[in-house]
Amino acid sequence: MSDDEVIINLGGEPRHPASGSHKAIPGQNRRYRIRGLNKNLSIHHLKVNVLVSKGEALHVDTFDLYAAKSRGLFIKQVVLELDMKDTVIKKDLGQILLKLEALQETQINQTLKNRLFSKFSTFFIGSIFERIVLVHHLSINCPAQ
Repeated sequence: MSDDEVIINLGGEPRHPASGSHKAIPGQNRRYRIRGLNKNLSIHHLKVNVLVSKGEALHVDTFDLYAAKSRGLFIKQVVLELDMKDTVIKKDLGQILLKLEALQETQINQTLKNRLFSKFSTFFIGSIFERIVLVHHLSINCPAQ
């Protein structure tokens, strides 16, 4: 499992405890593996790769969870391939959406903090270097009297 992968179990007890990027919601033997969350650095879209499995059956697709049309197509395919009710899958996607939004918010905040720190560090270090050069220049060109 990579750092860019979230596992969510729905409808029963998860087989594996949650740890790191492995997130588990108690469920009924439905497993959702989500990839691509790292690439979503805007709150305006949530395009991810979702693999849902139940027993040996599975379905995988990449779509934006905020787009009703593509979400509806995903639900239809899951209903057909996993032989489940659409209301169950809709409820699952609602829980997944809320969980991913929370993870996305944390990820965006961390990215912003890192970028801000990086820019501040670059500015501060550059500023110190400029001052050292200026002091050195003044000491050479303006000897003490």
